Amino acid sequence: MSHGYGGAARIALQDENTVVYEYAAYNLNVEELRNSDHIYDGLITISRNAFVEPEIHEKLKRMPSGRKKLIVKRIERDVDYTALFNEGKITVENSHFCWRTLDNGVGMMAMRIIFKIFRLYQETGHIPDRVGYDV
Repeated sequence: MSHGYGGAARIALQDENTVVYEYAAYNLNVEELRNSDHIYDGLITISRNAFVEPEIHEKLKRMPSGRKKLIVKRIERDVDYTALFNEGKITVENSHFCWRTLDNGVGMMAMRIIFKIFRLYQETGHIPDRVGYDV
């Protein structure tokens, strides 16, 4: 069963130093926070050097056919989000549909989207164009 809230983000601008996402949040439980028109009015700015590379393990494995195959495993590394915010490598302008903020003033949905962006980056090795988070 759904809780009825979530958010989405898409890349608005990017260059060799920075990626800027525009994001939208919604909460179906509160009439004025539904965001029925899907308005992307929040901004998440991330420096490219803030992205943490995963740990990559490679090993040769013998297959049942007798051939050897290279197996590549990507292991996620922990990201120190507090340090990235303090250093200014991640900045957030909250959406007008933000209903809950964390202690640092960042909207809950923006933070969830940031977590997902970094996780997808470590899984795929590419900065995702679009991200969605629904609960």
